[in-house]
Amino acid sequence: MTKNKAKKTQKSDNEKKMFSKWEAARRHRFNYTLEKLRLSMPECNKKSKAEIVESAEVFIQKLKAFKESVVNGNGDFELKREIKQLKRQVIELKHMNSLLIKLIRETGLKIESRNDGKDILCTIPVHVICKEHTPWRLISNTLDYYIQDQIK
Repeated sequence: MTKNKAKKTQKSDNEKKMFSKWEAARRHRFNYTLEKLRLSMPECNKKSKAEIVESAEVFIQKLKAFKESVVNGNGDFELKREIKQLKRQVIELKHMNSLLIKLIRETGLKIESRNDGKDILCTIPVHVICKEHTPWRLISNTLDYYIQDQIK
């Protein structure tokens, strides 16, 4: 009888391992799909799963309301409101971009431009950086300094 119990336990252990692998793969698929949902949502920087799902629900409700207002003839007003919101976002992003470019220039990294005149970042060190000061440390120190300066 002890042999049968050993076989049952062995099979049970194998089943547990298979289930564990299956469960890990299922969690990975779920987390991957949830991350894709978060990235497809506008302004969804939330990290918890519940917050991502809640913001997706709110976004879907807004889309439904927008669709109904367009169908009912209020499309011009809704589109103008959407354009205003997008313009505000562009202004905010341009402001953040200029701050980041300023911080990068302060670290000693060079900004080169393309043929069309738009700035692109090129991380070519202008000075020699010692082992203790990696480019990231320089940037993070500059960011810390900038944030502390803004708080004062």
